[in-house]
Amino acid sequence: MDTSPKNPEHVWTPRESLKVITESDSEKGLTKRLVTEINETEWDNETLDQVTYALGIALEAHQHDKRGKHPYSTHLLRVTVRIMSPNHFTIRDQPNLIIAAALHDIVEDHPDFLISDSATESEAENQTLAINAIEEQFGSDVSRLVAEVTNPVLPDEVKDLKALDEVDYKIAKNELYRSHVIELIGSGSEGAIIKLSDFVDNCVGLGHNEDAKKATKLAHKYFPLIDHFRNYIETTSHYNETVKARLLVQMDNAERRCNMLIDATSSHQETDQQPPNEDGETHSDFDQSSFLAS
Repeated sequence: MDTSPKNPEHVWTPRESLKVITESDSEKGLTKRLVTEINETEWDNETLDQVTYALGIALEAHQHDKRGKHPYSTHLLRVTVRIMSPNHFTIRDQPNLIIAAALHDIVEDHPDFLISDSATESEAENQTLAINAIEEQFGSDVSRLVAEVTNPVLPDEVKDLKALDEVDYKIAKNELYRSHVIELIGSGSEGAIIKLSDFVDNCVGLGHNEDAKKATKLAHKYFPLIDHFRNYIETTSHYNETVKARLLVQMDNAERRCNMLIDATSSHQETDQQPPNEDGETHSDFDQSSFLAS
């Protein structure tokens, strides 16, 4: 695997911030950072082969996906590196957790990549088949972890809302997402470690989102979960006290960034209000409901 940086003028250091690596070297830089972490473990060759194979599957399955201006793979890599890095979660003795982290979005986004000709018209069946394919390749522990972090298929009554009311649909969808996260991080499972890394990347990373409107929508989506993650961090045995303190700072950062985006939304709404028209109605080009529903 070629891990040379795309930007030859950038001098890359092994434990540079994930944001700096993303901006300078994108997927190649983050892959190199992950290789650095993996090379410092004592995993046997069979384990290394499994981790490498899982990473290859994840990168190939998401190869056409984008996350802003970067490949979507940068998100997968940051989530995985963050779990291993001594600058972050410092969990280096659970290779199955690392495999599951690399694969954490594949069942939801690309189940067909795993099941090819076996795909059906049922989204739920395809997810089940994809989880089974992961179990066949990587074992039941990995498949369990991936299943835990995969958002459940929306029930038909929620899907039906989309054609009736887009705002109600998004509200219901986000409530189901939050319920799933709260259940997972309260379960005591190691899957919560992947979900926390995912949340840090998504929520703390809002400050790096190039689309301000989308970032504000996501702030409304993620903000209600911050205290739940705080409680999980404070009570779990998954992390040592040093890591816990570091993670609680990350939750403070997440709260601050969400509040900044939400407060900016409120200010925008106030300044964009126009005088009443001849019918006594006021109009604004800002729709608060669309943000609350996102």
